[in-house]
Amino acid sequence: MIQKESYIKIIDNSGGKWAKCIHIYNGYRKRVAKIGDRILISVKQLREKKRSRAKVKEKMLLFSLVVLTTMALRTKNNIFNIFFQNFGILLNKQFKPFGTRFYIKIPKWFRFSRYFRIVSLAKGLIY
Repeated sequence: MIQKESYIKIIDNSGGKWAKCIHIYNGYRKRVAKIGDRILISVKQLREKKRSRAKVKEKMLLFSLVVLTTMALRTKNNIFNIFFQNFGILLNKQFKPFGTRFYIKIPKWFRFSRYFRIVSLAKGLIY
């Protein structure tokens, strides 16, 4: 679960490493973001190797798509996947991904959403 003021780890190659959640979209007075929600973030830290040629800068306000959370992800087979960090992908104003590669596997649920391009760029799928 991601609330305001919580940190997420950026998993694409746009240059960002850590970001802070500012606002949660997809609902009226929504307090918690789950997998598949859009949030407004502020980039707090950049990756060391890509600091000079990063697509993003520190303190930039961007959209992010929540990919994995620390809350348990339940599948149809009653299998629970629990992750130890919150992960997100940076999006531009047209809600298309900044990066061209993602470093972790994403849930299979994204195959049936409007973010199919993220599935094609991902490392793999998990259930």
